[in-house]
Amino acid sequence: MVKVNPFLVRIAMTCANLESAMLRWVHAPNKGMRRIAILMFNDCSLQGAGVVAEVFQAANELASSSASGCSYDVCFLSADGGMVTSSSALRVWTDGLDARHYSGFDALYVAGGKGAIAAARDERLIAWLRRVRHNTGMIRPIAEGRALLDAAYVPDAQESQALQESSKASR
Repeated sequence: MVKVNPFLVRIAMTCANLESAMLRWVHAPNKGMRRIAILMFNDCSLQGAGVVAEVFQAANELASSSASGCSYDVCFLSADGGMVTSSSALRVWTDGLDARHYSGFDALYVAGGKGAIAAARDERLIAWLRRVRHNTGMIRPIAEGRALLDAAYVPDAQESQALQESSKASR
């Protein structure tokens, strides 16, 4: 049985939208590498994104001391790649949203912070989220990151038509 560090659990729970299901998922038995992404943008909260990254780093450390063989590859992403300046003026290097990420992730987290409202108006982020959501196991916002997810998940014309057709068929 793997022992979970109580301190790490308390850290994880400080992040507003980390659910207990996510913590169970982190420790779920699975061989191989799981791909985790944290979508960032200017004026995002580095605190929430950092907590998520640290939870997976802790899981990697636990996995390396056990025979589970599961590890997590965490990457920071942004619309253009390169430097993103957080709301605390710290800069983080990110990868861009390019075709290599279209295959999706095991989990994707959308950073929060005061920049989330501006990010929710960025058509590149919205289009990318719509594209990868079908190939991503779990997508969760971190606090204000919900605004970007809400903007991306307004059904596009094709989905709206499919919803209307299925609604008519069920009558």
